[in-house]
Amino acid sequence: MSRKRTLSIILFTLILLCTVQFESGLHQFTVSGVSYSSGYRQPTLTIKLVFLGINSSQIDSSYLVSDLNVPKVKYQSVLQGSVNTGVQFNFNYQTVFANTSVVSNFVSYLGSGIQEVHDRLALSTPYTFNPYFNNATSDIRYVQNTFYNASRVENYFASNLDLYGTAAVPGYTLFIADLHNFPSVPSFTYTQYQQDRRQISSPCSPNCTATVHYYNRTTTDLDLQEPQTRHYMTAWGGNYRFYYIDMSAGPSYWTGDLPLQVASGVNNVTLTSPYAKTWTTEVVADYVSGAVLNLFAADVLYPVTYSRQYSFHLFAFDNRTAAERALGPAMDKTVNTTRIQTALAGLLPFATVTVDAKFLRTDDYPDLSKVIHDSAGLIDPNIHHHVVDARPVYEWLRTGGNGQGNIKKWITVQGDTTKIDIPAFVFAFKGDYNFGFTGKGDVFMPTSHNHGSVDSIFGVALPDMVLASHGEYNLNTNAQAILNHDVGVGFTATLTHEFGHMMGLNHPFIYDSTEDFTDTVMAYYSASTQYSQFDHDTILRGISDGLLGFAQSELSATSANLFNAGQIANANSAISRANQRYDKMDYKGAVQDSVDAATNAQAANNLSAFGLSPSLLSGILGLAVGVAIGFLVGYLFLQQRQGRGASSSSQMHYGRCPTCGRPLRWDPLMMQWYCDNCKHFVKQ
Repeated sequence: MSRKRTLSIILFTLILLCTVQFESGLHQFTVSGVSYSSGYRQPTLTIKLVFLGINSSQIDSSYLVSDLNVPKVKYQSVLQGSVNTGVQFNFNYQTVFANTSVVSNFVSYLGSGIQEVHDRLALSTPYTFNPYFNNATSDIRYVQNTFYNASRVENYFASNLDLYGTAAVPGYTLFIADLHNFPSVPSFTYTQYQQDRRQISSPCSPNCTATVHYYNRTTTDLDLQEPQTRHYMTAWGGNYRFYYIDMSAGPSYWTGDLPLQVASGVNNVTLTSPYAKTWTTEVVADYVSGAVLNLFAADVLYPVTYSRQYSFHLFAFDNRTAAERALGPAMDKTVNTTRIQTALAGLLPFATVTVDAKFLRTDDYPDLSKVIHDSAGLIDPNIHHHVVDARPVYEWLRTGGNGQGNIKKWITVQGDTTKIDIPAFVFAFKGDYNFGFTGKGDVFMPTSHNHGSVDSIFGVALPDMVLASHGEYNLNTNAQAILNHDVGVGFTATLTHEFGHMMGLNHPFIYDSTEDFTDTVMAYYSASTQYSQFDHDTILRGISDGLLGFAQSELSATSANLFNAGQIANANSAISRANQRYDKMDYKGAVQDSVDAATNAQAANNLSAFGLSPSLLSGILGLAVGVAIGFLVGYLFLQQRQGRGASSSSQMHYGRCPTCGRPLRWDPLMMQWYCDNCKHFVKQ
């Protein structure tokens, strides 16, 4: 190959290198309902409203779903600290009116043996029967309570979802019923309400009967087998992505709500009047708003934080008297770490979850015993039990602020993406003592609003630890009579509840008390021992939201270069995969892709520190190519010039004869190469 051809190829290659363009910058994009801008997330949920026993003539669907009545947008909040999570929920609403045959089938199911009917005297020992009717001045003397099995009702809807059309994905279904027009469903009437309040001269006085219906369940304490009946519910759900509200059930002593057919009379609304449609629509909207804000798109108590391992540590202190310890139960019977671990592992399926317990005596820690002793003696005015002020105990334990840092006697807490430690200090107090918080304001939803009141609690999730307590009277409900040893309420449900708070879960009754009738340990009334489907969605969705928001923020701050192009591509691919799963409500699957997105985005941003941006890299490459071309051209020119000079002055041989192979001689006169052996000129 000639020198000119070689030079041409080299120059052409270098010119191509000089014209290479590098793509720079990140693209804004939208993936199926989730748009991104500076890490902010805007998921859309569809809320499907299914009406049973309510037809389209009773509800103004357009008015119902207007932003005046139901939330169209919600900025998710972290309630401890009053900050925003960076997530904005957007809601679309669908309305479905179940036809008469579908509703009739459901009503028939209610009467198919899943109900219990209790005829009771209205006036009895407080809270033994229906607490709503414990009214000494009432004309109601008998109450016929019909209780429908809440779990079986929920399973009925789960098995018959296809009767109501396509499921809302991503989203939730809210069943709203009014069954008071069905004779087989005994419902409270406005006349009975008036009799209860002695607002009319009743012909049945003094032996009037109230007919009411509710939804019920009975559970047993996981540790000490105390039966816990929950009879007076007007709604139920939690094991699926739907919730059921019966507006004709009640009245509820727990929420204070009256059945729809009674509330209309109390508010002087005739259900056949022109205004009734507007009024009913507004009542329904209040129920819808409660379910959406409490369950379907819940706020969080603390930020939902990702880690590869969550370790829950229980330090259970026995502070009871020697006689109470002898009576029992033993401390290791009051908590079941396996059940707690199972519940938390289900809530955090992407991580390793461990739960361990140490059983201790406060007698072995004189400083702690003194703090408890000095903080005890207050009285809860609501239940007239003794209280240990929780604040001095917390101050003695905690490391932050002015805390004394004694928690370090038992544990050094780690908190990062590798591992998060969550400590819980659990106390079995003597007698009827429990932790409590004093305060002028309403703290932990006290039932008393007295100035300077104190309210006792079973547990509290503080920013860096859990405090929990039961008195001997809780652990052994017959301690006073010294009967039925080891029958009471243990710590397992309380700790599962408080650990749920530490993960970020809130109570389900922040915006409306109806949702306290939910199958979740985070509720108060339901006496549940599990996390609901809504809880699982809140945590897993929150983990993904946080990681994907972080990934997008990292990418927005990243300068693309030769070193991080792979990480940027991987991060964007993982974001896309995560959101595909997210939109299908596969929140568990979305978490791992979200982790990949955050990991790659952070790595890409870290590699930005090399400073080789596309423009700078192009400049450096152009300079290098220019220098290389200069050296190459100069070298070739110099070689050619040196060859010519040597041949003309010294007749140095150059090349060989193609015939004999001997060196050739340059003849300057003939301007040709000559072979002295073959005696002829040779063309080159």
